[in-house]
Amino acid sequence: MIDVEQLVKRSRGGDDSAFAELIANFQGKAFSIAYGILMDKTEAEDIVQDAFIKAYFSLKQLKNPAAFPSWLFKITAHLALNKTQRRDNKNISLDDEDTITYIQLSPDIWNTPEEAFMRAETQHIVKQAMMSLPPKYRAAISLREIDGFSYTEIADMLQIPEGTVKSRVHEARNMLKDRLIAFGLDITTL
Repeated sequence: MIDVEQLVKRSRGGDDSAFAELIANFQGKAFSIAYGILMDKTEAEDIVQDAFIKAYFSLKQLKNPAAFPSWLFKITAHLALNKTQRRDNKNISLDDEDTITYIQLSPDIWNTPEEAFMRAETQHIVKQAMMSLPPKYRAAISLREIDGFSYTEIADMLQIPEGTVKSRVHEARNMLKDRLIAFGLDITTL
């Protein structure tokens, strides 16, 4: 287990290898957060890079070095949400072969090519449904269901009341259910 507090203290003192270790330990989760909000691999990578740069230059402002992970994830979530507000509703390709799908479906084993095709098709439909959610709902459900954060952690990250988080997650689930049914997907198998 890494000692986050020590790594932050060393980073504050100019030890770049300590900050590189922080990056190595937290970039995966930061990417997952950004991707869950943006649903675009390239934009998520850019946001994570921006979040680490912002964190690096603001390390001295962090009062509790042990809180670095949640602080970084809050920066990441805010940068990603700000990016969604600046997008001007442009269309995002859902067919990008490099896109990583974080939606976890039923753990059934997909043995045949037909089953593999059906899984890929289902993932595509789920991704379309996620992309169709308004950003504030997509952020809430992604942070809760994909990244596994508690309602309290999400409220802290997004700087909104916990009740609002619960409401957004609930609404997002209902919107996703309606959209998946509209796409003809049998949601009982997910």
